Amino acid sequence: MNSFEVEFTSAQPVHCLGNMDNPKQVWVCCHGYGQTAAEFLEEFKGIDLSNSLLVFPESISRFYHRGHAGRVVGSWMTRLYRLLDIRNQNEYISSVWNELGSKGLLSEGVKRVGFGFSQGGATIARWADQNAEKVDELILWGCRFPPDLQDQHLENFRNEKPVRIFIGDQDEFFPSDELRKLKEMVSNVKNLDWQVYEGGHKVDVEVLRALIWKT
Repeated sequence: MNSFEVEFTSAQPVHCLGNMDNPKQVWVCCHGYGQTAAEFLEEFKGIDLSNSLLVFPESISRFYHRGHAGRVVGSWMTRLYRLLDIRNQNEYISSVWNELGSKGLLSEGVKRVGFGFSQGGATIARWADQNAEKVDELILWGCRFPPDLQDQHLENFRNEKPVRIFIGDQDEFFPSDELRKLKEMVSNVKNLDWQVYEGGHKVDVEVLRALIWKT
């Protein structure tokens, strides 16, 4: 079978929560598999965002959660055309970042954070690996490092860029052997903050508020 690629302009919704005028920190937050940006955003509404702007890109693909109707959810990629999906998602997040810059929201002195939950963590990690100069901090919640980010990658995060990883002690995706593999993969990251908290595979707003939002 013969095939070829085409490029075209595509529009995607991006949701925002918090200070759209003069934030002191801007977070680009990628939701997990089986979520939408609007749903993910709801989990952050209990946090004081008077000095912060949270930006929630919608994943590239959407589908019905069950059957052919009902709740719509999203996915950043699948194994089909995997490399093409990775390229597309990186260009997409760069477009989001550039749009924030054009709106004057990434001016000098504004802290810039990449945040991802579950599948969205792998998404933002891949993007940050290629765009480390744009990110002050990378926060990964309940996610594995992508398998393609092995020793030859993550160079930009080994010396100065902080990386925070949060895993729930009851997260079904991280039994002890998976935790060990993840710790081995990030062992060369010098500025690593590793936190295991009480909970499952979800963003715990209380943990987020207590452990992160004070920074």
